[in-house]
Amino acid sequence: MLTIGLSIIAADEILKNRGLENKGKVHLELNKMILDYCEPYIPRKTGALINSGSYFNEGVSWNTPYAAKQYYQNMGSNLRGRLWFERMWALKKGEIMARFNRFNSKTSKKEHPWLAFLKERKII
Repeated sequence: MLTIGLSIIAADEILKNRGLENKGKVHLELNKMILDYCEPYIPRKTGALINSGSYFNEGVSWNTPYAAKQYYQNMGSNLRGRLWFERMWALKKGEIMARFNRFNSKTSKKEHPWLAFLKERKII
């Protein structure tokens, strides 16, 4: 007689174990990265607006009394100015997503930079 035990783990549990669930570790790291990438696009007079930036599981925010006005109305100069997230995302989306791309281990034996990134941040 042959007995085989099979344990199936739900997809949600697999995602959670890898920090890939909604608002999980990877989501938090993505928000941190977005905050960092936005910095060169944010209007800067004293630096208070830039320094007020914070990231958390739900997203990224800048907390000053004038943040919304600067976001929608500041004409800025060079890279710095209004709608900084949208402008950053239009230029850097590929670079950001490349860091979060899944690695196809079938084609390479070298550790993927994404895995190194996660290990460096002690996520895995």
